Amino acid sequence: MLLTICVIYIPPNIIISQNELNELGNQLPAPFIIMGDWNGHSSLWGSQDTNARGLQIEKFISDHNLCLLNYSTRTFFHAPSRSFHTLDLAICSPSILARWNFSVDEDLHNSDHFPIILSHTSNNLTIPRQPPHCIYDRANWQVFKDLSELAPHIVHLADIYAAVEAVSNCIIKAAEASIPKTSGKIKKLSKPW
Repeated sequence: MLLTICVIYIPPNIIISQNELNELGNQLPAPFIIMGDWNGHSSLWGSQDTNARGLQIEKFISDHNLCLLNYSTRTFFHAPSRSFHTLDLAICSPSILARWNFSVDEDLHNSDHFPIILSHTSNNLTIPRQPPHCIYDRANWQVFKDLSELAPHIVHLADIYAAVEAVSNCIIKAAEASIPKTSGKIKKLSKPW
């Protein structure tokens, strides 16, 4: 089977349009794997926050019915803050998801990025899945509003970082209780006839 491999680097300070990402997806012959440094943050791949680039990548994955091979394994070490992030992603066509295992090397090899490793497996019986997405049309917004109200003790925490984390956790718990998500199962494509 022929497989298209695309390696990508999107600098963090470059603005890329959703249309440019969609053109990339439309140009690649399927099945394909796109891997590299996307410089986007999203809870979908284990980041603590989601930025604009992360939302673009999420939309790209969803619009093209693609699959994310990453788990929440960190791929980048930011030396000044001594923190770990996931910036390197591997995204593939749904038809080949079950054939590839994703892992991250534990050695930086004098870089700030941990090497990502894709290994082929012919005996992997894992059922292909997509990351679950929120179904906002079926959300119970009144429950969300009630559960996301902040208690005074959360807002008045002395440590700003603890307050931000408490507020974030409150909102995330409210969303999990009131906004349903898709199952993650890959949609069955209809026959063309």
